[in-house]
Amino acid sequence: MLGAVKSLGDYFCRKEKLSVESMFIESSKIEDVKNVICINFERTSGGIIYRNVSISGYNPDDAEKYLYRIHRHQRYDVTLTSRMNTSEKIRQRFTLWFQQCPEEYLKDPLLHSLKNEFLGKIEQIFKDLSQECLAIGEESKRNTLVTVTIRDESTKYMGDYEIFKRILREEAGRGFYFRYDVKSKGNGICSLCKRETEVLGFGSPFSFYTFDKRGFAPNFMQENAWKCLPLCMDCAVALSAGKNFLNKYFYKRFYGFNFFLVPSFIFEFNDKIIEKIITPKRDYKRILCREDDLLDAITETDAHNLKISLNFVFVKPKQSDYVDIMRYVEDVPPSWIKQISGALDSVFADSVFREDDLKRIFGKKWVGNFNKKGGLDLTVGGLVRSFFPRSKIEGIQDKYFLDVVGDILSQRRIRLEFLTDAFMKTIESSFRKSTALDDWKTKIVVLQSFALVLLLHKLNILEERKGELSTRAVEKKSEPLTVFLKEYSNAFDTPEKKATFLEGVLAKYLLDLQYAKRKSTPFREKLYGLKLDKRRVRKLFPEIVEKLREYKMAYAVLEQETAKAFVEAEKVGSKLSNEETSYFFTLGMVIAPVFKIESTGGEEE
Repeated sequence: MLGAVKSLGDYFCRKEKLSVESMFIESSKIEDVKNVICINFERTSGGIIYRNVSISGYNPDDAEKYLYRIHRHQRYDVTLTSRMNTSEKIRQRFTLWFQQCPEEYLKDPLLHSLKNEFLGKIEQIFKDLSQECLAIGEESKRNTLVTVTIRDESTKYMGDYEIFKRILREEAGRGFYFRYDVKSKGNGICSLCKRETEVLGFGSPFSFYTFDKRGFAPNFMQENAWKCLPLCMDCAVALSAGKNFLNKYFYKRFYGFNFFLVPSFIFEFNDKIIEKIITPKRDYKRILCREDDLLDAITETDAHNLKISLNFVFVKPKQSDYVDIMRYVEDVPPSWIKQISGALDSVFADSVFREDDLKRIFGKKWVGNFNKKGGLDLTVGGLVRSFFPRSKIEGIQDKYFLDVVGDILSQRRIRLEFLTDAFMKTIESSFRKSTALDDWKTKIVVLQSFALVLLLHKLNILEERKGELSTRAVEKKSEPLTVFLKEYSNAFDTPEKKATFLEGVLAKYLLDLQYAKRKSTPFREKLYGLKLDKRRVRKLFPEIVEKLREYKMAYAVLEQETAKAFVEAEKVGSKLSNEETSYFFTLGMVIAPVFKIESTGGEEE
């Protein structure tokens, strides 16, 4: 992947005609700046003289003038350009900058003279600066930059002087080999360009591993870090530029995390393809999350040419520019992303997610198809996140969430039992809070879970315990149910799943009947809060049938099919976990209104 990032960095430098200095400028961190306070000096035959403090507007196109970059230790910045906090804070940072400035830099006559004048006039300078701060007000301070200018025939900024550009290059580049108070560099072969030269130990912009403790370093010596991933200065700089390019175009938010989408060319880098990807001319579908507009653009550009593979780097930002890599998925072909997108569209084209069936499930107030319902996030990440909610602290739910998304992207099989365990935790919580299984939120969650199961089926990555299933169809009297079971045969591919699902349908009919007669649903208390297992569902079946008879109601065909499916399940043996059993029962309860199966018994007079 680092080779792909380097190629993007080289492209970014060509495209933007970037100098080495501009690659180290952290322009993204001052995009919100509105004002610039300038501490103005003048160059004379006698040296540098302080003049005054002034305020001007900030133009983002002028970022290279200011050479803004936060120093590694953050006590002051790399050059004499800082974000405004208070006048006293700026005084501390600039004073410390001059006091800590290495002697090799102070050999420059201009910088030596500037230091003497600044420290000699410091009281007047910050008296003037405090006055100017009053003019911009407290609220505007946080959007203000403070810098130094020198009048020399014309007004010049940090970026106009070689000494400040040198300081930026060397101090920023120093981070490639000096960290944790140790220096890590040596002679070797660069892992990217393969040149034999001086190589650095901390040149990667991604923390695939850490050497912050000696125990993680080779031979317990942090200075030997360069032996793990040796990078020359040129490649380290290109990687830094590549990361900046990724930050600008290929860095997306992802449900409490972020992810880098790193395109990698299989043969040779193609500027035109990258240009087409980053300048989309229409709205693209969101596949992975609501911010992944580039995925559809990439699949449209390369799905049949096989020139690109995709790397997904899911990260959690830390202090400064560092990130923790939480999950890494490499070499994903755009054709697979296209297949995921097509499967997702196919799921929501199915009848149970269309308006006619949804009106039966939710009532006449429902309008439109399921994937058109405002507020629902029906991307792949959105479906998965519904059942692995974000932890308040970094925890197991976050790990499982990224594992499922990563497995989908890498075409790895996912266990149904694992998913239904997560489904039922969410469904049971909603069920306990509602007065009946008519709660919209519960039904939404159940349909989202069914959509995810169907998606994984269509992608052929759902791992299940298989069993024999009779091919005999339900009788004609239950034609809607017949059609449904045929349409979703993959989801109900064992007799136990079918039996449990059909029992859930019967239970829903009984609850609806009780509510119509009594305006209450007392049988709901016998559903064990949807915590079901093999023994409980078999015990419930005759109780449901008996209760229906008390109301002089019968669904003969449905009852027969349920009983026969249970008999077949006994022959095959139990295959479902408790959570899978609970899930298919609940699914039957939610989808039951779709079938409109008529009773074969008379109503109570």
